[in-house]
Amino acid sequence: MNQSTSIMEIKGIGEKTAALFQKLNIETVGDLLLHYPRTYVQFPVAKEVAEVTDGETAAVLGRVRKTPVVRRTRSMPVTVTTIGTDEAELELVWFRMPYIKSQLAPGNTYVFYGKVARKGSRLVMEQAAIYSGEAYAAMEQAFLPVYGLTGGISNNLVTKTVGSVLGREELFKEYLPREIRSRYKLCEYNYAIKEIHFPENMDTLIAARNRLVFDEFFLFILNMQYHKEKRIKEANEFEFREDSFTDELIARLPYELTGAQKRALSEVKRDMRSPYVMQRLIQGDVGSGKTIIAFLAMADAAHNDYQSAIMAPTEVLARQHYENLQALYAPFGIETVLLTGSMTAAAKRKTYSRIENHEADVIIGTQALFQEKAVYEQILATPEEPVSGTVAELAQKYNMELTYFVGFLDGINDSLKNPNPIEDMDANTVVSLDYDKEKLYYNMVAAKADWLYGLEQWSDLLTSERRKELYKEQRSSTTVVKPPKIGRNDPCPCGSGKKYKKCCGRNN
Repeated sequence: MNQSTSIMEIKGIGEKTAALFQKLNIETVGDLLLHYPRTYVQFPVAKEVAEVTDGETAAVLGRVRKTPVVRRTRSMPVTVTTIGTDEAELELVWFRMPYIKSQLAPGNTYVFYGKVARKGSRLVMEQAAIYSGEAYAAMEQAFLPVYGLTGGISNNLVTKTVGSVLGREELFKEYLPREIRSRYKLCEYNYAIKEIHFPENMDTLIAARNRLVFDEFFLFILNMQYHKEKRIKEANEFEFREDSFTDELIARLPYELTGAQKRALSEVKRDMRSPYVMQRLIQGDVGSGKTIIAFLAMADAAHNDYQSAIMAPTEVLARQHYENLQALYAPFGIETVLLTGSMTAAAKRKTYSRIENHEADVIIGTQALFQEKAVYEQILATPEEPVSGTVAELAQKYNMELTYFVGFLDGINDSLKNPNPIEDMDANTVVSLDYDKEKLYYNMVAAKADWLYGLEQWSDLLTSERRKELYKEQRSSTTVVKPPKIGRNDPCPCGSGKKYKKCCGRNN
């Protein structure tokens, strides 16, 4: 068995189960082992009944004092029993689980795991998980992995399958020299894989995470360096004239540019006029004056009849940039627009129109707001062509930064026929944009995104009547229906036989 071995070679994995694993992009043994847990559960040391307190999530070791009683209320069966002693008693309650009665024998001792709450004079644990003493002792203080799942795949199945593979042999070849591992205090790779799935303790978990995080960054940097060395330069199809425009703009600034700023601007302008597309990163400390270089370059582009955009991480910063640029650009006839999520639908439509008609030279926005609209326009225009590919490929296809495209995938996920594994995907994960038309329209209405459900492409996908029906259906679904209120003199729903005011409602 090796990394490329199909998971169907693992004992207990047939065609049906393998198909379910494929929804998690797990087809090989290597895929399985690189499907890391998203978190861990650690069970506490089991306590005696006398040691537990109100509000605590605890494991309680106790002897069942009497045969569980199943009480039938108007709404559900309620199973009740007690553990402990006359001095320290804990009541156990299960709702809609009458079969619990047959699992608990009076006089036997079990471990019950759940949250303890005080109700009147009683300590109560509801919906407790039940373990034998031996079974719980095996789990006690262990780090149990919790994986990203899909329908039909349980956490127990993933855990069992990973465990069966890791118990066989070392499947990964160590590629880092011992000298490097020693210098950076990194554990061996196969050890890291085993401990990330089933850590012995917190120290081994941290060691495994450190090694895997190092590898992720190391391989990313190595890949970037490789592409840098092998990169084929793309031709620059934009033409910029040489004149004194930016010098005139700089002269109106209320301050003098530093020598470093002047050099950076000169290099940017040179790159914009070179035969090849610019690939440049401006780096500097906070407050060193990076933003003004971008503003001056954007003004240079506007002067040459090109549009440019700047995306800010917050609306506050976007608005600040907008106000500053308006003051700077106004004397030169450069038109600036602001595009943010808080704008009204009418304002968004007006702004989009100005951008499309090239009435705006510089666009200030938040993240990928206007990119999102462009992507939806494309996928709605060709509904007969379901789009699929890796996250990186589709981000490139729609000309979006990878981070922003992941946000787009998250937004559309609930509207897809087969949702993508958002929590566990990476740049190489294969995803699909095969959407349900009605569900997508419905969710756009729910999000109050009228600039999206108002796109003209919808007229070819859904009739006007059906769009109106979906709109009304969504709006009516937001009506809040309150559950029936329990009267103080009504029987308590816990099944005690007492009135609500003398039982669970005593402190309300």
